[in-house]
Amino acid sequence: MKKTLIGLIILIMILGAVTTYRYNLKYTKVMNDIQLETSKKIESLSGEIERLKISLDEYKDHHEEEYELRNVLDIKFYDLMASLRSGDEESIKSFFYNDIDYMDNSIKYTYEGESYEYNFDDEDVFRQRFFFYDRERNVFESGYELINTDVNDVLYITYKMVNKQWKIVFIKKDIG
Repeated sequence: MKKTLIGLIILIMILGAVTTYRYNLKYTKVMNDIQLETSKKIESLSGEIERLKISLDEYKDHHEEEYELRNVLDIKFYDLMASLRSGDEESIKSFFYNDIDYMDNSIKYTYEGESYEYNFDDEDVFRQRFFFYDRERNVFESGYELINTDVNDVLYITYKMVNKQWKIVFIKKDIG
């Protein structure tokens, strides 16, 4: 009986050792798989973070360029308004890319095959409400709210870079 008991204990120990060994092998394989999967995920996320950093930097650069351009063209807009108030036809024409006809506070021009007319009122007071810079087309669009009217009039202006100068190619008052 003693021999049987000792044999049984040895058998249980061997089975326990084998089971523990097999469990450790499976555990090690599972852990290695998890570690490999985690490493791949970390590598993928690191690449995504780098792409997002580059995108963010590009966005920041574009936004800074757009805002700086907004400031420059906003000043140019108010210079145009001053020229319109003074009636200086040569100065007024210098702001535009297309040939314009200016007479009695009225600007007539053609844009993309359509004829337009902008009638300027000396009493107009403007506040810029939006702007957008399309770097690929080299076009800057801006909208000015007329703040001295009871309706929501907006003046739309499109500038285009021509010979290293920003010129107005479109100006239209949208009466709200």
